[in-house]
This record gives sequence, C-alpha cells and structure tokens, in this order.
Amino acid sequence: MISAALPDLDAPDMKALKALVIAQHSELLAQHRSKAQEIEHLKLVIEKYRRMIFGRKSETLGAQYGIEEEIRDKPAEFRRSERQARA
Repeated sequence: MISAALPDLDAPDMKALKALVIAQHSELLAQHRSKAQEIEHLKLVIEKYRRMIFGRKSETLGAQYGIEEEIRDKPAEFRRSERQARA
C-alpha cells in the first residue's frame, strides 16, 4: 500500500507529515480513478452481453423493470460499504 515509513510521531516534523498526507491522498485518488474506470468498463461489458443475448429489445425491458437504476446505484453502495469497513 504505502511504501513510505511513518515519521517519528514523538517529535513531528510538519514537512514530513504534510508529505505523508499528500502521498496518501494521491494514492487514494489514483485508486478511486482506477475503480471508476473499472466500473465504466464493466457497464459497457454488461451492455454488450445483454445485446448479444437478448437483442436491442432488452434495453426497453431493462428500463421497464428498473435494471439500469439498480446498476447505477451499485457504485454508491460500494462507496458506503467501503466507508463502513474503514470505520
């Protein structure tokens, strides 16, 4: 995860602490972007397979049964579960 060693917390060096926070923030942003890209890719894959299996008519059926809304809500549920796991 983080390759940098923790600074001595008994005598905190503000520059070292700031650098650590910035490094962690950058790493978390990169992870978030990666997950967001993966989610978008998987949405496209799902749509491709749906068309292959059911044809274009399934798009109207999916909207009728609320499948798109369910898929759209999954990233928010994922973020909530991640926050709860960290707490």
